[in-house]
Amino acid sequence: MIAVSKKDVIRVTLDSDKHLPEHQRTVFHTRPMTVGEVRRFKQDIKLAEGKQELAFGLDELTGILNRIVTKWDNLKDSEGTTIPFNASDENKWDVLTLEQLSEVFQACLRLNELSKDQVKN
Repeated sequence: MIAVSKKDVIRVTLDSDKHLPEHQRTVFHTRPMTVGEVRRFKQDIKLAEGKQELAFGLDELTGILNRIVTKWDNLKDSEGTTIPFNASDENKWDVLTLEQLSEVFQACLRLNELSKDQVKN
């Protein structure tokens, strides 16, 4: 049996950075999510989209990212100053727009899904 290892790294680059040269892109380093985590997050998102009750707010989103993003490279403020990653800073996500925050999360979900070929095996 192969279990999810928190040492595995998935690198996420925002679509909005893909036009930049590779050395200028921001890269978010994430750990793989377990099936239970992905299932729980997707259920929360469906509830929020279905307007039944807001089960998935900003605090939950940043809480999830705090658990799965282990560092970032080359994140800069509007003046071009590098913003260091500080895992213990609960407000570290405040430097991103809501759109960017959502894009990081959605990319993490996409990269954690099994392809049809992987499911068959």
